[in-house]
Amino acid sequence: MNGYKKLLACSAIVATAVALAGCQTEPPQSTDFKFELVGIPTVIDHRTTISLRLVHMDESPVVLSQMYVEYWVYNGPKDAPNHVERQELKISTQGYFVYSSINLHVGDTVHLVARVAPNSTTIRGSVTLP
Repeated sequence: MNGYKKLLACSAIVATAVALAGCQTEPPQSTDFKFELVGIPTVIDHRTTISLRLVHMDESPVVLSQMYVEYWVYNGPKDAPNHVERQELKISTQGYFVYSSINLHVGDTVHLVARVAPNSTTIRGSVTLP
């Protein structure tokens, strides 16, 4: 009977670990703001460039913000932990944030983070390429 209790306890520990691993998801997206693609993506020399903006839900643009793209980096030796990197986006002369990568393709989702002044509120969201 003692072996049965050990097996049951081990199963409970594994089930708890699996449940906790499933809970490590991205924070919910903002309901007050949204990220939008501006125009259509352009491709030059295998590099796709997109323009983005952050807007309030009433479609008015958000000013005084910084925008970042977040992506997973897979590197290092086997079984090394992966990590998320953040790349700050530059603002174009038209006032849109610009992101360019050789890894952007039709249907891809771009994960974004913005910091809005004056209190540096963090906003998370994403856009999907058409």
